[in-house]
Amino acid sequence: MRLIFLFTFFQGALSAQELGRFISTHSDPWIPNFGHTSNISGPVFHSIQDGDWSDPDTWGGATPTADATAMISHLLTFSSDTEVFNLVLQSGGLLSFSTTENTRLTVGTVQVHKNARFEIGTLSQPVEAGVKAVVIFKDRAFDSSFDPAQYGNGLIIFGDLEIHGSPHPSPFVRLADEALAGDTTLNLELPVSGWRIGDELMLPDTRQTDPRPSRGFVSQSERVTVTAISGDGRSISITPIQHNHRGARNGDNQIEYLPHLGNTSRNVILRSENPDGVRGHTQFIGRAHIDIRYASFQDMGRTTAEALDSTTFDANGSPTKIGTNQVARYAIHTHHLIGPESPQANGFQYTLIGNVVDGGLSPRLEKWGITIHGSHDGLIQDNIVINYTGANIVTEDGSESFNLFDHNFSIQCPAFGALNTHDRGTAGTGFWFRGQNNYMRNNVAADHAASGYSINAYRLGNESTTIPVSQGSLTRKPVNINTLPILEFSNNECYGPAFFGLDLWEIGSTGETLYDVAVSTIKDFTAWHVRNRVIDFYRSHRILLDGVVIRGDIPSLSSRFNNPVGISLVSVYRVRNYTVRNADIQGMRVGIDVGLRVTPNDTPLGSRFALPAPQDRPGIINIEDSYLRNYIDISIQTRKRGGSPRQTKISNVVFDPLNISEVSRVGPQRTISTSVSYTHLTLPTIYSV
Repeated sequence: MRLIFLFTFFQGALSAQELGRFISTHSDPWIPNFGHTSNISGPVFHSIQDGDWSDPDTWGGATPTADATAMISHLLTFSSDTEVFNLVLQSGGLLSFSTTENTRLTVGTVQVHKNARFEIGTLSQPVEAGVKAVVIFKDRAFDSSFDPAQYGNGLIIFGDLEIHGSPHPSPFVRLADEALAGDTTLNLELPVSGWRIGDELMLPDTRQTDPRPSRGFVSQSERVTVTAISGDGRSISITPIQHNHRGARNGDNQIEYLPHLGNTSRNVILRSENPDGVRGHTQFIGRAHIDIRYASFQDMGRTTAEALDSTTFDANGSPTKIGTNQVARYAIHTHHLIGPESPQANGFQYTLIGNVVDGGLSPRLEKWGITIHGSHDGLIQDNIVINYTGANIVTEDGSESFNLFDHNFSIQCPAFGALNTHDRGTAGTGFWFRGQNNYMRNNVAADHAASGYSINAYRLGNESTTIPVSQGSLTRKPVNINTLPILEFSNNECYGPAFFGLDLWEIGSTGETLYDVAVSTIKDFTAWHVRNRVIDFYRSHRILLDGVVIRGDIPSLSSRFNNPVGISLVSVYRVRNYTVRNADIQGMRVGIDVGLRVTPNDTPLGSRFALPAPQDRPGIINIEDSYLRNYIDISIQTRKRGGSPRQTKISNVVFDPLNISEVSRVGPQRTISTSVSYTHLTLPTIYSV
């Protein structure tokens, strides 16, 4: 096996003095050292002894001023409300916020070097409930003389970062009843703890509707405020709801699924001073120790979904062009984060638990709320991400492996660009994963322009991808991600406005190359009120859909323009070797669509019907042990000429009719329909099983 070793990048043309200006990594050779003398224009205050920030003796006679860079190399406590230009924690330095008094630090950049620590609460002593700790990142112009790549105005960690707000055991919970316009009381499925009067809550849009603004869509996800909480924690009083947030019904009109309510208030807050100005960002790099729990990141991140335009450098670190949209300035960003040499106490390399990444509710261009980039073996759990353009939770380059995404809630994600093979997390997806080598379980996605979940391994087999040989190792090995099955996708849920619930791209294949890959299992996926195709595939191979539950909005089927499909096995690039097992699909126009569509490349002489294409390798579609109750339960298309080498096998499937009248220009309800027509809604042949 060929191994690759990663080393720190050094700029060979620079002198020792010049090298000190930068903190060099293999991925980012020109990160400014904000504590280097040539990078500081204002006054500098150095800690000279352990003590309290507000004690002048800690600094040799005077505390840092608002225009100063504070340099800490001692153990300091912070119980103040103060402002500094920049804060640099050098080796041996610690800044520990009080957990019993309100604190606020207004700052441009916080940079934590190796063997230094920035601490706002600890696991054993979090910031107490009722106490607030706030970090505000200044809205100020960049100094291109030393920071042309605009790393500043944010939190840059090479050492240790611990943030522990008051624990929130119930970050989000499902409702027990529908939430309707005008309601001021909500009943909950489970009791909540840690919620307080005055907390802000998020209710997602649950409509089955076209999510395109060009078609008049405006999200009805909304915020309400807690005014009272019952003693048993199962009922809360709130400010009045503005919209209906209905649940999903089965074919007997019984409510089966209801939306979730997310609590977005935290007592540790990191925010940008001006959401419309120069916003703050975070980068956690290299061997940094990152443990962030129960904090709120408000209006953070400044990379937009528009075309990237990053600063470029020559060999001496001098800029050759100043960019206008730097890559990698996101709200929460693990940037080639390796983590400590030994795992954290919980067994992971980094930890993100119970945080809120809040982009507001107004349309904006800043993209990606939580970005996991070239980072592995992390825990991302119980987080809520709201309204980041393109995607809310992202794995960026496809190498990311063995991270556990567990019980996170993505709410409202607008698009910037189309959903296609070149989508790079811009189409409006709750959880956008560039590769499939991670654990994804118990997550919820609601109100997204494109998809709740997208696993997009498109052409990763053509890229140079490496992963660690073991947890926390610097040594890496090459791997073709497309040859790997989905590591885990279980018990995830999607609902509300979205074109797709889950889409998979080139799992088990690269283009026309098929791999002898193990079966990828989609286990216990639940989706309801999705507008177009709930589960959709592109050039994917050897997939088991086990225990999928899908619910459509049955009254909407009275319109011939509403044609949602539960499982779409139709693709211009043919899916093959799939099994659908233990499915329960109700209320869709088509429950399972098994078809072979026409493409321009295989349509002879402009004919409407196509001959077999090169992609039509032999394959089997199994549909078994399932329950279908849809307008059309199974649609099987074939070509008029040439047939297809693919087989569809149906066994032990129960079919029930819907209580809905025949829809004009669609035709009557059908159980199994076959057709040589291009459109799956013209289905003249019926088979009853």
